[in-house]
Amino acid sequence: MTTAHFNLPPPPTGLVFPEIPQIYATAGMWIVVAFVLGYAARDTFRTRSPVAALLILGSALAYLNEPIVDVLGLVYHPRPGQWSALETYGPVPLWGLGIYIIYFGGLTLAKLRLAERGMSRREFWIGAGAFFVVNLIAELPLIQAGLYVYYGEPPLMFMGLPIYWLVVNASGPLMCVALLLRAPQLFTGWRTSLIVLLPMTTDAMGSIGAGWPAFTAINTPGASVALKYLGAFGTIGIGLLLMDGLSRLTCTKVDA
Repeated sequence: MTTAHFNLPPPPTGLVFPEIPQIYATAGMWIVVAFVLGYAARDTFRTRSPVAALLILGSALAYLNEPIVDVLGLVYHPRPGQWSALETYGPVPLWGLGIYIIYFGGLTLAKLRLAERGMSRREFWIGAGAFFVVNLIAELPLIQAGLYVYYGEPPLMFMGLPIYWLVVNASGPLMCVALLLRAPQLFTGWRTSLIVLLPMTTDAMGSIGAGWPAFTAINTPGASVALKYLGAFGTIGIGLLLMDGLSRLTCTKVDA
């Protein structure tokens, strides 16, 4: 019997999930989730459509991606003391499930409804910027509180967050919006139920499609600083090109 070996940098040791920040993070995330669920319920009542409910359920299902991208992107959640939502490649915390519902469910739904009214490319990029801002607001306090860490000496760090993750995380939701907006024929009749798989699928597509240069660089044994920066800027460039293509699919209005 052979054992597979992968060139993954060893995760940090000796980290313990901080109890008080975990309580605040979990409670805070789920308070926001309650507002997202209320928004989705209002949308369902107004539109008489299951899209909102399916996106919210799908965003929770997409949390199954988190352990995978944690391995690829060198993200470590301390094990001792963690309130885990699930465990596959590694355990991931309960508060993170709330982030997925907010980010990949609520924000995606809001972006979709705005796009349906007509959106210019300028408005698209403002909306993309909103994804970046929410990402920063959600992650930076959690990283500073010690709830998780990006390890392996990644480049372009800002307060513990590698900046290339902003485009990695935003690509999937924007792809989900573009598909629902421009290919509605794929989700009619019984196929409407397939919307529940969209957040997971587009999240994975965006994460790997944009993230592979950075993920490859930081997982290369003995990678130089120059190689890591090349991978990071490659990810940012691919992510922005992907988002630009999605803007051309999504937008129907001409900028003034």
